[in-house]
Formats: sequence, structure tokens, C-alpha cells
Amino acid sequence: ARNHFALAVSHELRTPLNFILGFSELMVNSPATYAEPDQWPPGLYEDIQEIYRSSTHLLRLVNDVLDLGQIEALRMALIKEWVDPPQLVQEVEAMVQTAFARKRLWFRTETEPDLPSVFVDRTRIRQILLNLVSNSLRCTERGGVTIHLRRDKEALLFCVQDTGPGIAKEDIPKVFEEFRQAGNVSWRRREGSGLGIPISRRFVELHGGQMWLESQVGGGTSFYFTLPFPHALVDRPALPSGEAADVRYW
Repeated sequence: ARNHFALAVSHELRTPLNFILGFSELMVNSPATYAEPDQWPPGLYEDIQEIYRSSTHLLRLVNDVLDLGQIEALRMALIKEWVDPPQLVQEVEAMVQTAFARKRLWFRTETEPDLPSVFVDRTRIRQILLNLVSNSLRCTERGGVTIHLRRDKEALLFCVQDTGPGIAKEDIPKVFEEFRQAGNVSWRRREGSGLGIPISRRFVELHGGQMWLESQVGGGTSFYFTLPFPHALVDRPALPSGEAADVRYW
């Protein structure tokens, strides 16, 4: 009942929020639509920018709650297709390049050649990568982020490695707990909802894979996740946690 209530409320929140986001985006990107910028009252444009940033963040949070509620209510469906892994990484790179350039950080990809295609939900896997890369971007002030992609036995292995402050060993389990974004400065992901990483892990599990991380304070953080190749999923349960879900693997 709680999950269904969260889904209903989150869905209703998105409609007025999209109006706020739409109008504030227009005012930020095309201020002359309303009046020439020099005719705006002092400070108004800066306030509109903050409204736009805050509403964008709030929409991400609402979408995360919707995804989490659908998973827990066993209503999350995967729309699978054959995907070329390097192409998926390239799509993510195109989406984050500007943000990395703004912070003067590098973004690199290292891909093993001749990787086979995988049968996955392209949108969800791209969302996982974006969540991991965005979290690394938020906590990294020097250096950058690298996506490593290679074959690991019967699975495809992704690694998102950053040069950030790292995470204390005792805090690593907290990263996968919902709404645990705020906490010790050595591992908290600033400006996040605390849901991106837990949701990403659940998406990985829905595909029959696993997610984990390795980190040390001052040594950066590496998030790993696997996507089993189709022939390796024949006898696997739908969810490693033992939960039942109306999701089938092809």
C-alpha cells in the first residue's frame, strides 16, 4: 500500500513540476521572450536560474521515487533490445561532456575490442551509467572519471572510476542504502537524492547482474556492475534477492 501511494503521489507531483520546469527553462534560455534582459528587475534573472536548477533537481528526485516504487511494487518492466556496449558508452559520453568541461575535469573511456552485443533495456542501462558518472562528477574536484568496459567470463563488466576523495571502508555499505546521501563527508554524494545508486543496483539485478564498489579515502572510488551475456541467464532467477517479479530474460 505504501508503494502504491508513493507511486500515485509522485505521478501527481510531476504534472505541476513540469509546468514550473518548462516556464523557468524558457525564461533562463530565452529571456527576451518576456522582455529584454536589461529591462528585468535586478536579481530576477538569477532567481529564475535558481528556480530552474531546483525544479530540475526535484524532478530527478520524483523520477527516482517513481522508479523505486515501481520496482518494489513489482511493476517494473524491462524493454529489451540488442545493444552494442561501446555505443551505449558513447551516448553517455555525449551527454556529460559539457558538464565535465565546465568543471575542467577529464572524461575517458577504455573499451576492450570486439565485445559482443547484449540483450538489455537500453534506457535503464544508460540511466545506470549516468547515475554513476553524475555521482562521480559531483564528488570529484581534480582529475576526472573513466569508464572501463571489458568482458569478464560470462558477463560484460562496466567500471566507473573517479579520482574523488574516496569512501571510508566502514561507510561503503551505506552507499547502497536508500536516502543515505547525507552523511559523512568522505562518502556522501553532494546534491543527490540518495536514491540513484540503490536504484541503479536494482536495475542491474533485474538484468541478472551484480553491482559493487571499491574505494579508499584519498584514492578515489570505482563502481562495478555486470550484465550477463544472454546464454548465461537461462537458469538464473529473476532477482538475486529472491523476490518475484514479472520480468523475464530472453
